[in-house]
Amino acid sequence: MKTKIITLSNKILATIAAAAAGIFILSTGCSGTYIPGEPAETAVETGSDPVSSQPSTSSDYQSDEANENDADDETETTDPSDETDEGYANDDDDSEIEDGSGDSGDESSETVPAETGEGSTITHNGITWTFSKTVTYGRFVTGDYWVVGPVTVEEVSPSPRTTANGYYINGSMINPPNGGHSYDSRSVGYTDKYKVTFPVEIEADSSLVSTISEDENETNPRPSVYSASVLTVLTDVPSEGSFRPGIIGTEKRIYNTSEIQWDRLPSLNAVSSTPTADTIKKNYERWFERPWLLHNGGWTHRYIMPVQNSPSYHQDVALLLSHGAVLCMTAWGDRTVLVQNYIQVAIDYYTMLKSPGTGAYNYRWPVIFAGIMLNDDEMRDMWVNGDNNSPSYGEGQLYVFEETRRSIFSEMLSYGESWTGATYLWRDGTSGNDTEHEILHPEEWGWLEEAYPGGGEKQETYRRMHSAYMTGFSLCARAFGAEDNLAFPYYLEYTDRWMSETPEHLAACGHPVYTHPVQTSKSQFVDDMWKTHRNSF
Repeated sequence: MKTKIITLSNKILATIAAAAAGIFILSTGCSGTYIPGEPAETAVETGSDPVSSQPSTSSDYQSDEANENDADDETETTDPSDETDEGYANDDDDSEIEDGSGDSGDESSETVPAETGEGSTITHNGITWTFSKTVTYGRFVTGDYWVVGPVTVEEVSPSPRTTANGYYINGSMINPPNGGHSYDSRSVGYTDKYKVTFPVEIEADSSLVSTISEDENETNPRPSVYSASVLTVLTDVPSEGSFRPGIIGTEKRIYNTSEIQWDRLPSLNAVSSTPTADTIKKNYERWFERPWLLHNGGWTHRYIMPVQNSPSYHQDVALLLSHGAVLCMTAWGDRTVLVQNYIQVAIDYYTMLKSPGTGAYNYRWPVIFAGIMLNDDEMRDMWVNGDNNSPSYGEGQLYVFEETRRSIFSEMLSYGESWTGATYLWRDGTSGNDTEHEILHPEEWGWLEEAYPGGGEKQETYRRMHSAYMTGFSLCARAFGAEDNLAFPYYLEYTDRWMSETPEHLAACGHPVYTHPVQTSKSQFVDDMWKTHRNSF
């Protein structure tokens, strides 16, 4: 085993040392120490107008079974900070316990009762598990259920079955590994290998994932999973305030809200475009509340990300995580539930990254954030140590000219020059060596057609797509003083470039009609936070 030397920035070392001493270091633009459960007096920076409307999310993308780069020409996505009531077909929690002494009662994403009781049937997220005998149950901080085991699950409803068209739907898995699934045979990555048949005895320290499939009459739904719920079987009753352990694999470490270092959370002054507390509850807390299924490899994870639990397309996932991260450190009100739910999603990503095999595309900041907040150095420094098994999507594809992999160079630009004159460049590192469009003039982008359908124009589409979500993550890393933990050369420098580019400049550099959005995170709120706070770090 190689010994890795962990180097943290002086700023984060100072922050951590101060936190240990009970001191919170305020960056410029911070409104004060955050106290969980107490609404902050929101300080609003002026000079920006709230967003009034945003484009709708596109539900259709081109077929991409043979190509992991599967976006259309940068379809505009919904900004969750938009002040609307749209988003969820079923926003209500349907949790029930039958034949037991406990009663789940009414709940919202704000408060999850630390209840413990006994019952023989549990219903959650539309899925019902029936046990062979009465079990002791309770709920994790985000609402998912645990039971003390081992247990025998007699049946699940809706039940796994084969449709008249021959498709297997409503599948369940136990401790799913990276690299495939057994939920719905219409999806890429499906295998019979992990199918659970009922009744089934489940040992302690296990996660049972059960799903509801999309309409069985559709032949190729993306995603194919409508809803999913996780039942965790434990040896003993966990402490109040416990997070659900990660779904993937057999390691079931349980974190607790008591471990959260709230004094490390920045409280940046809000801007006038900051979403309302109600919008944040509907469009962020709710998205981060239910389990995300991350074990289908690479881009194919979009097939099993449940419609009711999470976005599925990589760009939408990344933007939600990026915008949510900025909200976590903005003084808009009581952030307790938002931060806890965000940490739960990060725990699932961390477990996926630690498990063998290749899971979903992932993004570094959420795991770093959770590591800082939970005081877990191994989690925080995962990328510094090189201790991960799945690729980061888009973020790591930055370079300078000296690192080019091309053997053919521009006939219109000087050697060593990029088309915009920028130093820090983006390339699609997943598609071979000849996709570096930024060191060619736009009139030469057609040269890439042979290596990559769509050529340089499509590469520029992907550059815009990735640059947008990187903006929020970059701002967060700077605010926390955790720049070094990203372990990404040129990440921060590149996002500064992105947020300073203009269509006029790009047009002057040889792109005759540059009508696509630039200098944006695809959120008016995050754009305004960048403009207000970037120069403070």
